[in-house]
Amino acid sequence: MARLALPILILAACALLLALVATPTTAYKSPPLGRVHYAFIQMQYVEIHNIDGVEQAFHADFYMKTTWAVENPDGNWTTNDVITGDFVLNNMWAPQLEFINARDEVTRLVDEPFAFVDAPDFTPTIPDLANPGARLPYDKNPDEIWVVEDQRYQCDFTTPLDMQTFPFDRQFMEFLIESYWEEDQLQIVFGEQDKVTKLLPANMPEIVGWKWLENGYFAGTQVYEYNGGLYHRLTVRTLLQRQPEYYLMKIIAGSMLLVYMCIFVFALAIDEADRMMGTLQVFAGLVTFLFVASGDVPKVPYQTRLDVFMTFSFICVAVMLVLHAVLYYWRECDVEEFLGEKHEGRFLGHGNDERVEAQKRHSTSSNKISPNPASSGDIELASPSSAGRAYVNAPSAAAEPKGRVAGVNPLDYWYLRKSAGDNFTIKRWWNGLHYTRKWDAMIMPVMMIVYTVGVAIILGRSVPEQHVNYSNP
Repeated sequence: MARLALPILILAACALLLALVATPTTAYKSPPLGRVHYAFIQMQYVEIHNIDGVEQAFHADFYMKTTWAVENPDGNWTTNDVITGDFVLNNMWAPQLEFINARDEVTRLVDEPFAFVDAPDFTPTIPDLANPGARLPYDKNPDEIWVVEDQRYQCDFTTPLDMQTFPFDRQFMEFLIESYWEEDQLQIVFGEQDKVTKLLPANMPEIVGWKWLENGYFAGTQVYEYNGGLYHRLTVRTLLQRQPEYYLMKIIAGSMLLVYMCIFVFALAIDEADRMMGTLQVFAGLVTFLFVASGDVPKVPYQTRLDVFMTFSFICVAVMLVLHAVLYYWRECDVEEFLGEKHEGRFLGHGNDERVEAQKRHSTSSNKISPNPASSGDIELASPSSAGRAYVNAPSAAAEPKGRVAGVNPLDYWYLRKSAGDNFTIKRWWNGLHYTRKWDAMIMPVMMIVYTVGVAIILGRSVPEQHVNYSNP
């Protein structure tokens, strides 16, 4: 007997397991055939938050009331009856609505949301198929009773986001509602067409970073090719506009300041500052802003408006980096030529050899004039020019500095006085600049205008208008 006990127990366990697996689950009761039934819904938001552009999702907390009519031929069900979910499942048909775009399991916060009512708290109407946009009155059959499911839902929902105008974009937060039953059995209708704008209550918490524009809905047919089924879908949508202040102040303004600083680097003398290193540091700063901006943008296959702005800023800085390199090379070549002439004795000062000799003859040991104006105490050597190597602010004979020997023409020295305001004119200043400095003076306003106009075109374009539609209410 002991030997038979173990096989008997194994067989009994297998039989029990088979019975559990083979036990059919409770099937949903189907709506009566022969006509289309309607499920009327009403919605009101409690809160919408965590709108995630990268995940293209948002979290919603809202109430939704579903009203439909079921057969009550014997009149046994009354509004005084307390009904549960199991009672509805086992004794009548239900719309079996589901949110197609829910990311996770929908949380239902009301345990027993069902009740019988004498009449809905709104006037039931259904779409007029012959006149799109219009409604027809609807009333239940005399042998039917109204059932209401008043439930509160919480869940994360996916929604497609068009980021091309980011951070000035407008986005739809959508709820895609379908039924378990096909379109020829059940259709979903927004119960209060005139109250769709009241989806957001007055005391609803602010949607951080967004501004509410309008609400709406539209209906359509969803085809599932795997089973050939046609299902009625109601899309409830809320149009929101992003508030771009965060991106304007933290990313766009910071990037523009860096580019403008890079432009003003041209004001520094080539031989007095490492202009290329300063430009490279600005480039590194833009890369940092790019990483900050990319954290709020999904990896989409197109350029957003912020991406175009950052790319334009990078291009401008890269162009300025090339200009710095060209001007530096030009300057170095000219300096090398100047030093070569001076080393060979072909450039002892300004003027011809006879004037240089005259300067030497009039010099004394106590009051000697150097042929190089850079050694004089009241002058500063400016950038040499390949065309005559002129210095800034050529003085007039009347403004001859102290210590100058009589008979020597001061125009031979072409010096920049330390008190430049005495003889300063725009023409003298411009003519005395080295060609590289003239290019610096021209590049600064040109780059300022090009960058400012480019940013205005990129960020100032109008955002396409978007509206909720009512193609088939």
